[in-house]
Amino acid sequence: MSHDGTAPVIPTRYKSALAKGTSYPCGAQAISAALQSAPQFEMLSISFRSHFPPSKLREQGPLPFIQFSYQQRPPTLSSSKEDRWGMQGSKWEITVYPILGTQRKIVKDHMGRVGFSMALAWLINSWEYHGRDGKASMSFILDQLTCEISTQYDCDVLPAR
Repeated sequence: MSHDGTAPVIPTRYKSALAKGTSYPCGAQAISAALQSAPQFEMLSISFRSHFPPSKLREQGPLPFIQFSYQQRPPTLSSSKEDRWGMQGSKWEITVYPILGTQRKIVKDHMGRVGFSMALAWLINSWEYHGRDGKASMSFILDQLTCEISTQYDCDVLPAR
């Protein structure tokens, strides 16, 4: 809990403007409430990014709508001890992408029923990656034709030393 008794909210790093007829499927407060027991909660940030033009959103096909990710880049020969651009160190990020407003209820219901529980489990299990070079992600994808939601996992993290 924060000082005023409200639940902590994951900071938003970026938020794109939405095109007419589109909507973000869930907000920072709902995401934060669902993930507050994640071990890396204090390290998480959220970006709301519009990655497709509105015409692409209207195409019938798979569309990612939320991604949870871990990344740590290895130091390079040109890396200095001072990291002015935030390129070094472990990053835990959530990226939310817009969907058509008409699909929002389906996605929001899914995330409330099982999606956020799956994301929390992934974050807990992925905590072992913290401090290791590489990247890993979990994405939720909406098939716009069938309105079915699937999950995609990606992992390219180096083994522990």
